[in-house]
Amino acid sequence: MRLNSKRKLIDEHFDLGNFLIGEQDFPLAGYEDTLDLLIKKANLAKGMTVLDYGVGMGQLTERLLNKGARVTALDYSSDMLRKARVKFPGVFFIQADLSKPLRLGRFDRVVSSYVLHEYEHLKKWQIIAQTLTYLKPEGRLLIADIAFSSRHDLALCYERNKHLWNEEDHYWVAEEMQASLPQNILMSYEQVSSCAGLFIFEKTS
Repeated sequence: MRLNSKRKLIDEHFDLGNFLIGEQDFPLAGYEDTLDLLIKKANLAKGMTVLDYGVGMGQLTERLLNKGARVTALDYSSDMLRKARVKFPGVFFIQADLSKPLRLGRFDRVVSSYVLHEYEHLKKWQIIAQTLTYLKPEGRLLIADIAFSSRHDLALCYERNKHLWNEEDHYWVAEEMQASLPQNILMSYEQVSSCAGLFIFEKTS
């Protein structure tokens, strides 16, 4: 399943009420709970500036706005952005490739949901390192995605969901991210469901 079709599946399921694949099934198991945890851990105050990577149809964006955040939303898809602009007229939207350096200013928080599993391990770190330069002091990067605490947990999920697995994706493994953690970055991880978790990254002082 390519990223475009997977994002379309997620957007239709949660925005348009298409329940052909339930939230208890891979790859959507824990989707809503993971976004809710991201919002909780973001510790947002009214007026905070937030950059939302991969806005899609705005399931995370809506939660950010409900907390009073000032949101800048980025997506590579012009179709997704067109729909999101109608839904969220108060958001500043940018069409761009998040894997390339961007001139975006500084934000209190950068968030992303169900996007970065498209990129292999090294590219993830390149995106994370670049993104941390967009943060204000005391800022943090929060990423909700298809993820596993260990390679063993990933293998167990694969055995149960071979028919849904996308071999071209690079699902997160927290222990491998921790093992390759640069000295100037702090990372925490929380598993939410059998295939979803939340990463938090911060710069060291």
